[in-house]
Amino acid sequence: MIKIAIVRDPIYLKHSNGPGHPESPERLKAIDKLLKNFPWKSRIIDIPARQATFDELAWVHDSDYIKRIEMTKERSFTMLDPDTGAAFYVFDLAVLDVIILFWVEIEDN
Repeated sequence: MIKIAIVRDPIYLKHSNGPGHPESPERLKAIDKLLKNFPWKSRIIDIPARQATFDELAWVHDSDYIKRIEMTKERSFTMLDPDTGAAFYVFDLAVLDVIILFWVEIEDN
């Protein structure tokens, strides 16, 4: 039987790209509500969130970039480039997101 993996963590509810953007806490709440009556609910497995290590992040990013993003934790908001901003929680959120991809890739092989 095919399983459906879901990673959930309260930090994901902090993420918002502003009014009208699809990445929002409301979207995650709506998904959770729909999953309560999901026909294949028995196939869902919850994967505990964990932060990627620096070495894991370095598999896909150079160390200067990782350190630059990590420094955003020291400020309430940082503009990374003209159209990309990062709130203080973005680094913690990003290292959780990376682990989702690593887990799925490892489990597939």
